[in-house]
Amino acid sequence: MKLYLGMSLIIAGALLGGTIEHAVSESSTARAASNPAVARGGQASMDTTMQAKSSADREMNEAMMHMTRTMDSTKMTGDADRDFMVMMIPHHQAAIDMAKIELRNGKRPLVKTLAHNIIDAQAREIKLMHSWLRQWYGNASG
Repeated sequence: MKLYLGMSLIIAGALLGGTIEHAVSESSTARAASNPAVARGGQASMDTTMQAKSSADREMNEAMMHMTRTMDSTKMTGDADRDFMVMMIPHHQAAIDMAKIELRNGKRPLVKTLAHNIIDAQAREIKLMHSWLRQWYGNASG
């Protein structure tokens, strides 16, 4: 719901003669005013947006926070291909980490099957991206 409201405000601002950049800036200012963590200059902790009700929840929150920290610390180069792969690797790794948490804690066989499939597919794609980064950029991290 918040995403739709935020996007609606951005689109409305642009339609009323403002720029999208201005609307995004205004949306960020409003978000900061309503969230002390964002107002301090950082993003809201996953713990504040996804309240952990179990150890599995806490583990998934940590996987997401680790991914966010990794992606936030990545230096963008302006090379869309390289930057895409470097950003997708931690994203895929977070999916693998959360799928492993599902395998340890989940109950439903269909969801566990999905988790296995995610692990297999994302691991293959990480390996492929590392290979291309080495081949095209000289190292696996770009």
